[in-house]
Amino acid sequence: MKINTITFYREPTKLRHLTEDHEWYDIIMTRLNAIDNFSGEQVPVYEIAS
Repeated sequence: MKINTITFYREPTKLRHLTEDHEWYDIIMTRLNAIDNFSGEQVPVYEIAS
């Protein structure tokens, strides 16, 4: 009995350089965590991001 196999070769995917995005995330999350009553609203996030 012959078994047929198929091999798939994935094409390489370019990854973005995330260092700068990570830095912004850390800044924003640090400030959001400092807000006592932060309920997940977008307004404080946009204020911090600007």
